[in-house]
Amino acid sequence: MQIQKLRNIIESIKEKDDGSKVIVAYSGGLDSTVLLHLLVKNRGMFDAQIRAIHINHSLQQPSDGWAEHCRDFCRAIDVPLQVVKLDIKPQAGESMEIAARNARYSVFEENLKDGGFICMAHHANDQVETFFQRLMRGSGVKGLTAIPQTRRLGNGHIFRPLLEVSRNDLHKYAVAYNLNWIEDPSNKHNCHDRNLIRNEIIPQLEQRWPSLSKTIARTVSHCNEAQEILEEVAAADLSDCSEGGLISLQKLSRFSEKRQKNLLRYWIDQRQMLPPEAAMLEDGLANLKSAAEDKNPQLLWEYGVIRRYRGRLYLSGQKEAPQILEREWDLREDLCLSGIGRLYMEKTQKGEVGINPYRIADMQIRVAFRQGGEKCRLYGRNGSHSLKKIFQEQGVPPWQREILPLLYVGENIVCVTNCCYCQPYAEKDNLGGRFYNIKIEWS
Repeated sequence: MQIQKLRNIIESIKEKDDGSKVIVAYSGGLDSTVLLHLLVKNRGMFDAQIRAIHINHSLQQPSDGWAEHCRDFCRAIDVPLQVVKLDIKPQAGESMEIAARNARYSVFEENLKDGGFICMAHHANDQVETFFQRLMRGSGVKGLTAIPQTRRLGNGHIFRPLLEVSRNDLHKYAVAYNLNWIEDPSNKHNCHDRNLIRNEIIPQLEQRWPSLSKTIARTVSHCNEAQEILEEVAAADLSDCSEGGLISLQKLSRFSEKRQKNLLRYWIDQRQMLPPEAAMLEDGLANLKSAAEDKNPQLLWEYGVIRRYRGRLYLSGQKEAPQILEREWDLREDLCLSGIGRLYMEKTQKGEVGINPYRIADMQIRVAFRQGGEKCRLYGRNGSHSLKKIFQEQGVPPWQREILPLLYVGENIVCVTNCCYCQPYAEKDNLGGRFYNIKIEWS
């Protein structure tokens, strides 16, 4: 590998180093072996701790042996290694490949809950293969940007510092340092699309066009520029259509159909979700706009759902009602509700109604969910009111009513998250910053 390329890789890592942690996704193959060795060899240039994570998908017979190889290598170079063994069970209609990817990235996201970034060893040849694979699928501009160097994942980032380095250069580096790596026998099986592209199609194209990789890299760069323009337009359109984090269908309909689809893709991407296929998006959007007023249409796909209610679109990664368990909460730290979202507290602004902390002092706060028949005394109103009536008045969507967290003191409702506050615990903050707002960020 050329000295300049090595320097570029190290500099790119240093730019991303936030002083927290650098985790290498280490499969034991050539690419990740070189990346891990390169970082460890230059670890004096980083403030962050370098460690590795190996995902054992348990899909091939020698997978346990591969995990042991990774342990041996990391022990030899003095790098902490976490081995995660998965038991992958695809859901109905889900391929094993997609299920494995989702499980793998869930592990990565869990490791980034306190920030930092995971380095992955995708290289220039992977970029070319991905371009052709997506081209054959009929991908649009975003898909043809192929593999991004950086993207957000949970509270951290995925980073790929080798994207401009060829597989040949990685091989030369490994030989020069006498490194050992795993050869996955499945890479030779051309029944897989990527292997066919790598083993058969690209070599033939390179015989005719030796500069194939550079040419495709230039095309990817053009696609990236075009995608940036599309995202700028979508961001402006989303700002025009947004109403409290939702999309006004009336405002959306002012745009052309192409801009509507571009906006929805951008909206979905901002929530770190993969969008539906083009035909599904087109049909789903048409249904969301044309369904009768008394209907609650939805666009449902593998990674999420868009629902319509009272002229607004709601986006959620949640497709089925999760298992709901009540629990205690001290309000000081965010509370993650599995399959629902993140419950958090923030101080009230001047003039807002919130929970007066003195009225719940030394009391145990309990988070529970609707069972049916609940009533509460709304702040500023006389008498008790049923949650059913409150939900209708406040326009709470039907699918959220059973999973909207309720805060209790004893048997009394203190507040209905994102909806209302109850007597005698609520009060208007005439100064600002004195009381509590309870909110949820949906999954």
